[in-house]
Amino acid sequence: MALMWTNVIFRSHSDLYKIKLEVVAFRAGWVSTVQLPLLYATAIKVSPITYLTGISYERINWLHRWIARFMVMTLFLHAFFFVYEWGLTKSIVRQLQILPMALWGFAAWGTMILMVFTGWRYIRFRFYETWVVSHILGAYAALALTYIHTRCTTYFVLASLILLSFDIVGRTLLWMRNNAWYPLTSKSQSKLGHVGHLQALDNEYLELELRNTSLRWRPGQHVMLQAPGISLLQSHPFTISNIQDDQRSAVFIIKRHKGFTDRLWQQNAEAAAPSLQVFVSGPFGNPPCLSTNGIIVFISTGNRASYTYALLLGLLSNQNAVHTIRFHHIIRNRRMLLLYRDHIDHVTRLGSCAGVDVSFIFQVTSVRDREVYTSDTEENQTLFDVGTSSSTNPSRRQSIELSAVSDRSSPVPFIPEKADLEVDKAHLRQGQTYLEPEQVEMEEAGLLTAEKDDVPDEGPMDIRSESVHFSYSQGRQPVDVMLRPTIANASGDVAVVAAVPSPLAAEISQAVSRMSHKLAVGSGKSTIRSLRLWLESYG
Repeated sequence: MALMWTNVIFRSHSDLYKIKLEVVAFRAGWVSTVQLPLLYATAIKVSPITYLTGISYERINWLHRWIARFMVMTLFLHAFFFVYEWGLTKSIVRQLQILPMALWGFAAWGTMILMVFTGWRYIRFRFYETWVVSHILGAYAALALTYIHTRCTTYFVLASLILLSFDIVGRTLLWMRNNAWYPLTSKSQSKLGHVGHLQALDNEYLELELRNTSLRWRPGQHVMLQAPGISLLQSHPFTISNIQDDQRSAVFIIKRHKGFTDRLWQQNAEAAAPSLQVFVSGPFGNPPCLSTNGIIVFISTGNRASYTYALLLGLLSNQNAVHTIRFHHIIRNRRMLLLYRDHIDHVTRLGSCAGVDVSFIFQVTSVRDREVYTSDTEENQTLFDVGTSSSTNPSRRQSIELSAVSDRSSPVPFIPEKADLEVDKAHLRQGQTYLEPEQVEMEEAGLLTAEKDDVPDEGPMDIRSESVHFSYSQGRQPVDVMLRPTIANASGDVAVVAAVPSPLAAEISQAVSRMSHKLAVGSGKSTIRSLRLWLESYG
């Protein structure tokens, strides 16, 4: 911006005024043009930037959106100063007639504006499939219109096309490796792609399992799934909820939404033995390296816990410096714990073997569940029962019927010891009465009623472990309550990892920043050497 305005400030009565207006316009155009390769480099999934920096494409995409907004602004200046100059000479219509390049320039600018507008979060999530198609078409149209507008942009358009080709070739090779080469050289059930096995976990969540895959993934990575039987061209990202094992099965816990996931649900409901052909691209993502931290706090909501459970299992499966883990899982009702029954059981066994102090704090936000238990004794007796008979392989979930919950190998229900529940009881009691501001207003007005769940409440859930502890909180705790008991008395390296919606991610970021400043982290005055934050925000 400073470059565009250098040595061009003249008064309107100056003889050079009109000429200098063109200088600003041309400079704005060049500033926009040189951003083209960077715009496309930050938009693709297989990017040279990712290989050079190790930063995953979904985080680089934040920079892509801001580059696009900046380009729209500089293109506005590029067009405005030309039109303003033509207006001074009253030759706007004539200029458009004799300069067809101006019309092509306006078309390119309009395409950019449309892409930025449709890229707003609400539109992107509300009409995701339409947005993807329009964005791809708009990206190629913008390059073509820019090239026609003026041949001066040839090198920059060519560089952008090379980057797009790099992405296409890279993703094609990944696709061929995962879906064509490996199935032909293995005992896969399908000679092209993979066979996905579907299973309804409840009335809202679905499990998709790919067995004997060629994937090599790290905990927390995701893949792009394509199901030709449901949608020929659509490809959607899903996080792998389990860690890689000898059986090489990838498990995805999918929430039902409109569009692709709804059709996936219908496929499961209509088929006697629900399975479908699935093509896999990836894996993508660069999860954080947490092995050097002594204390880690995980925070996740709903099925976003697929990301944090995978990271937790990965940590417990390998030797590292971690000795304390606090896992906060915010769920709407206790029924959601069944989604991660095998994960919790796996964590219990790994935590006991590794000797890591793991504490789960489940925060149930359902009004109905808050009304069921009126005392600590009742809620503790009905905490969590993942029996010793559950599958030893967390990637192979057995049938989760509600009647099976009470069919436990242990004849006597386990009641956690008092010491196992000492995860800052004062704060947990505060969390039990905490409501969102809008819920407080509704409760005071007598408008807050229990949620209506289609599936009845489950029986008790239990976990036996000496190093893995479980606590229950009614209502979502304030972010400070989640973090302060662990961080305030910590020492060494501390990490906070959150997979939450954007509003809660902002709260967590602010809370960590306040604590870092207040505790003087890294200044030598605090026992905490470093306090890191990793956010996976959605929505």
